[in-house]
Amino acid sequence: MPERRYFVKPGTRPSLFHVHAVVRDDALFREHLAFRDALGNRQLFGEYLALKRRLALTLSHDRKAYTDAKAPFIRGVLDRLATEA
Repeated sequence: MPERRYFVKPGTRPSLFHVHAVVRDDALFREHLAFRDALGNRQLFGEYLALKRRLALTLSHDRKAYTDAKAPFIRGVLDRLATEA
């Protein structure tokens, strides 16, 4: 994605973390913060955690597929937040 920059340490598996940067105050930045804040809801946090754990079992070798598989959940949360605003 042109609006993101990822920082990874090459050659390390399994990766323990990754960092990505976005432009401050643009739409992607605001969405990231809104999703982070929404995870303060314990039920939503639990659902997201369960999804990530399921996906990690089958997609830990493929970051793009893992990210793509999480996208509908994240988009659903963001869409609900937008309609509540």
